[in-house]
Amino acid sequence: MPTLPTDRQPTYDEIVASELEAVPQEERTSPKLSPTQAGLVTDPSGIGRLCEGCLMFVPDDSGDVGGCGQVGSDIKAKATCNLHRPGKPRDPESPIPNSLGLGKIESGYMERSDFRCGGCLRYDGGSKRCRKVFGYYNHPTKGDILPEWCCNIWTDGRPWGTHKEGQK
Repeated sequence: MPTLPTDRQPTYDEIVASELEAVPQEERTSPKLSPTQAGLVTDPSGIGRLCEGCLMFVPDDSGDVGGCGQVGSDIKAKATCNLHRPGKPRDPESPIPNSLGLGKIESGYMERSDFRCGGCLRYDGGSKRCRKVFGYYNHPTKGDILPEWCCNIWTDGRPWGTHKEGQK
């Protein structure tokens, strides 16, 4: 496994390479994203994926709504999107830059908070694996993805493998 630098903050590419290198050869059967590429969040509270836990969110005085530097205005604190960046929300006095110029539809904005791997179409609860994302192999879960985690490519639906022919 590549060693991450200790004298400086590792780059995004170094982190991704380290995560992918840790995946056992027998698990590399299909192309998947590394946890960092998918924005995999291991925070079981889910706050790490809500707008209120995003560094681009700018809350209003109430803290319940606000604006976003990636999605725009009229954003709810308990919502989420596919562009989530974990971090502390911006100061309410900050201007809201719309650096990407995307709207709610393009960003995958959802006003719900029940998005978890366990409710994703791509998640297999039996094997604790995702069809699109590798787990953290340098984590105590040893590659498993827990049902209470979530990521930026979450897709609403029953876990894959539970659909029966003819069911909608």
